Amino acid sequence: MIKNLSRKGPLGLKKLEFLVVTDVFMTPTAELADIVLPACTFLEKTRFVAYDPHVDHGWNVPSRIVLSQKAIEPLYESWSDWKIICELGKKMGYGEYFPWRSEEEAIDYQLSPLGITCEELRAHPEGIIIPVPPILYKKFDGFFGRIIRGILKITMFRNYPEMYRKYERFLKGFLTPSKKVEIYPERLEKLGYGPLPVYKEPAESPVSRPDLAKEYPLILIAGSKLEMYTHSMMRNIPPLREQFPENLLEINPGTAAKLNIEDGNVVRVASPRGRYQVYG
Repeated sequence: MIKNLSRKGPLGLKKLEFLVVTDVFMTPTAELADIVLPACTFLEKTRFVAYDPHVDHGWNVPSRIVLSQKAIEPLYESWSDWKIICELGKKMGYGEYFPWRSEEEAIDYQLSPLGITCEELRAHPEGIIIPVPPILYKKFDGFFGRIIRGILKITMFRNYPEMYRKYERFLKGFLTPSKKVEIYPERLEKLGYGPLPVYKEPAESPVSRPDLAKEYPLILIAGSKLEMYTHSMMRNIPPLREQFPENLLEINPGTAAKLNIEDGNVVRVASPRGRYQVYG
């Protein structure tokens, strides 16, 4: 049931006085919960999505707000995230902070600073583009900042793709003692800091812990994901599970050869904190 979790993970969850899990699937974590609140899928709830419509992230990047409307009503006893949060708030005596009677009302409240309503989004299925003001850093604050903004003619919601040229045209260089980009900033050195970045060995590595490396000689890099899964989502879909029923391990071919590991082998990955089985 939890063979692919670290040993400390389930032990820590079992020590909790009370564990509530909200999920679409009965995951290993949900199986350890005192209460499981079934959440509905994205096809069963109305929500809005904001994303960047541009490939390149320039000086002034607008966002597109799109309404994702539910296709069907929530099945069985599942609820949307909005309803779960609101009903919990009311049961805990905070009903005044959760006055919304529908997902649409909650969306209207969230988007009110932008002056957009759920009905407007529904009337524009392609979405509504919201301009984003440029980031004006601290050097633009105060009296002198207003002067610089006036010189550069920076206005809110204005696209200024060559903003960096201000250093050449008006300031005659960067705001450093040398007026240049300083790889070796002497100002930091005068303040007692190292002027250059210094490599710091990790707390546990073959160099800093050679004693540990005798038993655990390899370095594990975690975080890469299989594109068909999102954390625990989609793992109960049979066609996807047939492709990758278990976690996948990628290893250097030379290291694999030394350890007699071949494609498709089941290997055990171990560390001082736990161990689990994966496919090599």
